[in-house]
Amino acid sequence: MTLGAMSKPSTHTLLRLAVLVLVSRALAGCAHGRMVVPKDIAAVSDEFVAVGRVSASGVLIDESFTLGPYGIEKIRHGVNWTLSSRPHGAVHADADGYAYQVQGNGVTVSGTCATNADPEARLLFEEDLNPSEHRLHCVCRASDHAEPARLSVATDYRPQDLGEIQTSSGRYRLRSIFDREEPFSSGLSPSGYRVDGDTPRGAVEVVMPGRAWFAHDLSERDRTDIACLYAGLMLYRP
Repeated sequence: MTLGAMSKPSTHTLLRLAVLVLVSRALAGCAHGRMVVPKDIAAVSDEFVAVGRVSASGVLIDESFTLGPYGIEKIRHGVNWTLSSRPHGAVHADADGYAYQVQGNGVTVSGTCATNADPEARLLFEEDLNPSEHRLHCVCRASDHAEPARLSVATDYRPQDLGEIQTSSGRYRLRSIFDREEPFSSGLSPSGYRVDGDTPRGAVEVVMPGRAWFAHDLSERDRTDIACLYAGLMLYRP
C-alpha cells in the first residue's frame, strides 16, 4: 500500500484516542491539581507560597524550603532524633517518621511527626495510640521551651473526619480539603487542610509547590506554631 492509499483512522479509533487523552489529563490533574482555596479562608488570611520545595526525599537530597518568613530545614526521614525537652532522651523514628526544624520570628521550632504504625509513637507523643488507626501525629517544640503545639489527623479517606491542632492559644479543628482547581483532578488524597476555631484560622496546600494561609489576627506565637505543623503536613509521604 502506498502512502497516498493509506486509509483514514476509523471513528472507533478516534474515540479511543480521545478517551486516552482525557484519562491522561485527568491523571495529570490528580498529580498536580492545585487546591481550591476556600473563600472564607482567603478573605481573612495572609497567603504565602512555598519556595524550593521538592517532591523527592532521601539522604542525598536537600528538602529544605521556605514558606513566607519561615525556613523549613534539617529534614530527616526514618532516623533517630533527640527531643531535648523530654526526659526519655533519644527516640527512634520508624520509616514513616520524620523530623525537621522551622526558623522564624527569631524562634527555632523542632518538629517531629509519625503515624500510629510507628512503634515508638506512644513515647514520642506521650499518649496511648491505637495502631490500627490511620492517623498522623506531629509535635512542634519551640526553643524557648513553651508548651508544644500538636496535630492529629486521619491519613485515610475520610472527607468528614475532623483532626485537631493544639497551640498555646487553644484547640482548632483540622479538616481535609479534596477539591482541586483542574477538572477531573480531585482524588482520594487531600489537596490540603483547613483550620477553624470560632472563625477561620487558615489553611495549607500540600500538593506541589504548596501554599499556606494564616488568619490576619493570629499571634506571632500561633503563626510560628502553626507554620511548623503545616510543614509536618507538607512533608508527609502517604
